[in-house]
Amino acid sequence: IEIIETKTGKSLAKIKSGSNGFACDISPDGDYFLYDYNGLSVFRTADGKLVHNQPVKLPTIGKFSADGEYIFYYDSELLRLEMDTWITKKIAGQALIGDIANTKDGNSIAIGGKEAVQLIDKDGKLLKTIKYAPASFSSNPEYRMVKPAFSVSGKKMAAGDVSGGDILVYDVPTSAQQLHLKNAHISSITGIEFLNENIFLSGSGDKRFKLWGIDGKLRG
Repeated sequence: IEIIETKTGKSLAKIKSGSNGFACDISPDGDYFLYDYNGLSVFRTADGKLVHNQPVKLPTIGKFSADGEYIFYYDSELLRLEMDTWITKKIAGQALIGDIANTKDGNSIAIGGKEAVQLIDKDGKLLKTIKYAPASFSSNPEYRMVKPAFSVSGKKMAAGDVSGGDILVYDVPTSAQQLHLKNAHISSITGIEFLNENIFLSGSGDKRFKLWGIDGKLRG
């Protein structure tokens, strides 16, 4: 893994990477880098120095909170790691999680589970549940994991199936499903990112990126 300063293109640090790499995130202030290698590892971006390693049972997903005070990660259960003290706390949530995302207002995090995306606050209080409609995804619900992503305003949410190639788009205020892209990819969804309110990018294990309109039309 190489950390590059975007303004100058300068290489700041190179970090040895393994085959896991489920967790990969940069803190909001840009000072720390999170990576899943021999545990959940936190590095300084300035020089690549390891500042903390959190043991985990399995390759894990992780995300800095919007204020940078915590890292939320999944290790057979949802946990919160405090940056100042490295103390962990169990946070209530779904049993199987595909990914973690910050809502755009920074007040909550979204966890993509096999039956719904849940929005919770930093202490684990459930704020909202967006349930998938029956047969929304083609994958086996027992093993389903979902990656959530939010539009620029935070009013739309895309949910991509890590266990399959389907993508759903929801209106967050009403929890209504607005779009179902069945077999958007022929392999698992590895990432989703909104470019603006109406366009989003999806990546997949099929080694392809696709650009979608909120109307379901493929743009590229």
